[in-house]
Amino acid sequence: LGGRPSIAPPILLRDTAVYGGLDGTLYVVPLSGNGKVWSFKTAFGKAISAPAAVCDGRIYFGCEDGYLYVLGAGGKAPLPSKDLQLWKIRSPLTSKLTEPKYDRFTSFGNWANTNVDVQGIRPPFKINWIRRYEGTSKHFSTFGAGRIYTHTAEGQIFAVEQETGRLLWRKYFPGVHISYTSPLYCKERLLVPQAGLEKCRLRCLDAATGKLLWEAPFAGSPNWNRQLPPIVHKNLAIYMFGTGRYGKYAPEGAGEKKIDWLFEHQDNPNFPQSHKPLLQAYDID
Repeated sequence: LGGRPSIAPPILLRDTAVYGGLDGTLYVVPLSGNGKVWSFKTAFGKAISAPAAVCDGRIYFGCEDGYLYVLGAGGKAPLPSKDLQLWKIRSPLTSKLTEPKYDRFTSFGNWANTNVDVQGIRPPFKINWIRRYEGTSKHFSTFGAGRIYTHTAEGQIFAVEQETGRLLWRKYFPGVHISYTSPLYCKERLLVPQAGLEKCRLRCLDAATGKLLWEAPFAGSPNWNRQLPPIVHKNLAIYMFGTGRYGKYAPEGAGEKKIDWLFEHQDNPNFPQSHKPLLQAYDID
């Protein structure tokens, strides 16, 4: 009924479905699949992640910008203009290991990607909080400055308060496909490679607010970038990837076999001929 990305359950009416999108827009979609889709954009473009309510000709829904919206015929109220700054940490870390040297800034433990991160932690352990999230992840979330950062294979990047699990911010980028790499935290920035069949981007976000600072293209398909995050040296973000393309995006050429999809990251005889390793450095500023 439109293909608009959403994690909010729809509300079904007689002829329409009402739901909020990850793009911060409320949609009213004809169930027949025909006719126009009515939509309403929220003030700051934050995700709508909970179901709306419909009663007496009005639509009520909350948004991750912290506001409750009420829509009705003839409504003329202005959109909110004040950022409620829900991204600010309210509950700082209280453990003994709060110094930056204890940040697990990469899902692979350290800059050498050894998967080792010795902090002297010993059992018994207890669970402080559990938080459900919508999406698919493979590698561990990363930690820095009192926040936990998660990247889903479908293109969501979100941060929660490490002490409580409270959502701080969420970003969604469409076109990401089976992209499992965890965010890399460095100097209050997040570096996240996001791959899709049509385009691939290395994105740099403000770790505190989630604001997109810059993005740069790289080549290839999501097949090769499921794993290793970038490595930062001085002001350079160094990223290794492959150049293979698949399906309708595969290059035309003599002897080039078009492969619709290949879910593999080891040496594989089915890689297309265009699949070559490439190392690239980006100015982090």
